Amino acid sequence: MLLANWGGTHRLWTDDGIFAGASNARWRRAFFNAQFQYYLRSEGAGSYQNANDLMVSGGPGIFLWVSNRSTLSTQCQMAYETSGCDELLDSASTHMGMTAWYMGPILVWTWKSHFSRLAGAELPVRIASRGFQNVAIYRVNLSETYRF
Repeated sequence: MLLANWGGTHRLWTDDGIFAGASNARWRRAFFNAQFQYYLRSEGAGSYQNANDLMVSGGPGIFLWVSNRSTLSTQCQMAYETSGCDELLDSASTHMGMTAWYMGPILVWTWKSHFSRLAGAELPVRIASRGFQNVAIYRVNLSETYRF
């Protein structure tokens, strides 16, 4: 949607692309999961463009307990996240952008095929920030899922 203004046209939103994928492999009680997300940013209002973002995570895991009704598994989660420099009027902001590596355990409990709970924590292995970018010093993952 374009909005006409005395100074020209101004966009009210950006046309960003989000690309994602996941893969899973399992052998007996061992498994490996991997996920990625890529945010392709376009120019927004006022000739400001957010930087593209890449997030990759995954790692090996093992089912600690398996029954007909429920499972309990643990995984060593490794995560990588990077963001480039934002741009304003085609000039890169050298104070934005970051790269971070995290690692930590995840515990998942499932009941039948309808209910699951996940708890995990990721601690930083390496964080490189270019200044004004907010970067988490640790991350906590909690989720509860019900499928019907």
